[in-house]
Amino acid sequence: RVSGEHTREVAVIPQGYWLDLSTNCLRRIDAMVSTNFVVVLMLSSLMAVHGYRKKSLALSGAVTGFVVGILTGNCGGIICFLTMFIFYYTSSRLTKYQQKWKKEIEDDFKEGGQRTATQVISNAFMGTVACVVWWWWSKDISGTDAFNGLFMGSSQPLSTSLSLVLQQDEWVAASVSSQSIAVQRVCALALFSFVAHYACCAGDTWASEIGILSASNPLLITTLRRVPRGTNGGVSALGLAASAAGGTCVGLSFAALLLTRLYLLRAPVLFPHGVHGLLSPTVFALFLLKLMVFGAASGVVGSLVDSLLGATLQRSSLDLKTKKVLSDEKSPDGGETKHISGWAVLDNHMVNLAASTITGLLMP
Repeated sequence: RVSGEHTREVAVIPQGYWLDLSTNCLRRIDAMVSTNFVVVLMLSSLMAVHGYRKKSLALSGAVTGFVVGILTGNCGGIICFLTMFIFYYTSSRLTKYQQKWKKEIEDDFKEGGQRTATQVISNAFMGTVACVVWWWWSKDISGTDAFNGLFMGSSQPLSTSLSLVLQQDEWVAASVSSQSIAVQRVCALALFSFVAHYACCAGDTWASEIGILSASNPLLITTLRRVPRGTNGGVSALGLAASAAGGTCVGLSFAALLLTRLYLLRAPVLFPHGVHGLLSPTVFALFLLKLMVFGAASGVVGSLVDSLLGATLQRSSLDLKTKKVLSDEKSPDGGETKHISGWAVLDNHMVNLAASTITGLLMP
């Protein structure tokens, strides 16, 4: 101590801290590399090759999709992987629907979609992060307890409430420690964030691919005036219905896959009275309904957020010669253009990334 100077405490990292941390990480990685890894590796390879051959993915998109599949499947499990695959498959099929008509409207039309690495990342970032969060926290609790946060106490295991911020005694059985309850809460938030993310992406993609075929021009979300089809920020009744349908598809898929897995594993949350004490079909139906409503809401909210960002921070111009909507103020052939809406702050990939991230964080 030096006279006349203030003393201050310095935080000291305990001896062996970094060794324990690295050992813990290695154990988690070792637990991930199992039979599940081999299955996911095969499925991710098939998805990437199929997408590239069918022109749904460009080469960079196929490679990135393979990596995303590996992370999603091994961190989130087969349930999250199959949910992601259902989003990818349905969206790819809708992209190919009425391609001749879309080619006449869309300036950046590509046969089959041919999504690049940037597009894959913008539509998978938040969902992949949610899977990694779930994987990290779920390792601290055993068996199927990592899913218990999705359910309520033994008197009503499957809640129809959409609120995830519940009182502590409403989560799982009272015999579970408060630390375990907190971990289950984090796991539940991560899983619902995953569902919200892909419901948003499905809702936006379905709205874009189906809404553009509407018989009437859409309304700009900020001014409610009619704008040409393909304008960023344009909404229509058909597009909103497609958003709800896309979100519902994701929510229903996740719920059905989850219940199937828990049933096959004879999880206590579904068998509170032993292997022969399965909950009533009504309880299953209520949980399916809950995830369907949650998915539909996430799809619509995500689509509206995307439209709002597109109408304000993404430029849309009309090529007066071809009558196609451009994302640039200049026409490819040097023709005259007319500004429709928005400022050139974000491109379409940035808007998708921002909308899906906001929805993934907001909805749970």
